[in-house]
Amino acid sequence: MTRKTPCAPQVQHIGMVLCSLLLLHCEATMDSNDSSNVDWDEDDGAADADVDGDSDSDADSDADADTDSDVDPDEDEEEASYRIPQGSGRYVFIADEANNAVVVVDSLTLAISVVDVGRRPTHLVPLADDNAAAVLSLDSDEVTLIRVDDGGMATTQDIPVRPDTNALAASPDGRYVIAYWDPKFVDESGPPNTDQEISVIQTDMGASLVVHMTVGMHPWQVVFNETATRAFVITEGGIAVIKLDALESSGIPETVELFQSGTFKPEDVDILVVPNGTWAIGRRNDAASMVAVRLDLLGASSRQYSLPDMPTDLDISADGTFGLFVLRASSQVAFFNLPLPEDETADPFTYVSLADAIVGVASLTPNGQHVLLHTTTGGGVDDQRRLSKGGSHNLRSWSARSALSPLELTPRPQSSYTNK
Repeated sequence: MTRKTPCAPQVQHIGMVLCSLLLLHCEATMDSNDSSNVDWDEDDGAADADVDGDSDSDADSDADADTDSDVDPDEDEEEASYRIPQGSGRYVFIADEANNAVVVVDSLTLAISVVDVGRRPTHLVPLADDNAAAVLSLDSDEVTLIRVDDGGMATTQDIPVRPDTNALAASPDGRYVIAYWDPKFVDESGPPNTDQEISVIQTDMGASLVVHMTVGMHPWQVVFNETATRAFVITEGGIAVIKLDALESSGIPETVELFQSGTFKPEDVDILVVPNGTWAIGRRNDAASMVAVRLDLLGASSRQYSLPDMPTDLDISADGTFGLFVLRASSQVAFFNLPLPEDETADPFTYVSLADAIVGVASLTPNGQHVLLHTTTGGGVDDQRRLSKGGSHNLRSWSARSALSPLELTPRPQSSYTNK
């Protein structure tokens, strides 16, 4: 059921949120540079923007560089917010837990409508750019699919999901949504009776399908390949591979093991899936190595590659053509091209030295042309770096007035901001 709500003073606030979302969407299309065949060098050219708006000469003179012994071994990275407005097509969707509803804002007219959903709607995800969203209602164990037509009218469909699910993940094309248990959101939902059951939803309106299945213990992340033919549920027991293009015949998904089950906690590892879904790459806080496994060849053995010291961060470019590890103890970045070499004995790494800077976290720009490097656990005002793809070895640093929290990158490749 849909009901129209007259514009109220809250429109101004929602409009500001809306404008920010639209600006980010527009900026995301401004740069389409290819990051394939990466040849990484250091860059001393001028950057387009300084963190905190300060040049090196404006840095706080009282901020002294810390020694290695002052630096906490664990870097911090931002987690996604549980409940923020989500844009799809011309509409912005906002979960309203208190009123068991979703607020829909038209970006062209700023008209607001309210769509009734289940009890305690919390996690909401957009369904591509189809003027659609899915929202999980914790107290009624259902996902509501919402689609808005050109006239602003919403059509809804309620789909039952397994109890104890508290999070959603949507495929890039919006055709699939997975409801699962995510420990990051335990404060919202409370502890589960079981965290191994998930619900996979095919979202075609009028022909939707839901399949319930069991995955490994303690899942904490769901990702899709870029063509939405596979979903990967990352658990402490391994990576469950779900064949979305054969969903109706799916049983218990096959599991690929990257690290031995029971030997780690989720907060002590990074596991990333390459966008095309062919490889999973991982690191552990207690191991000086990279572990990789093929996901498109189920049953393939994992590979292990040695690194000079224990990596503190792992990132993969948005186009899946390269990845990197940050090696804080030796002040280096180890780059590797993707796919990995067919020869498992070949060394895949190219190293770039950061002199003696204390750097533990990397943030890749969306176009893959730059990487911002800094630390969240100590160091001084000079312990940040900006690497750039180019033809000569260059390095450029900038200063901040105080220690940095995890950086957030805007879709515009040359900009970033930090929450302090």
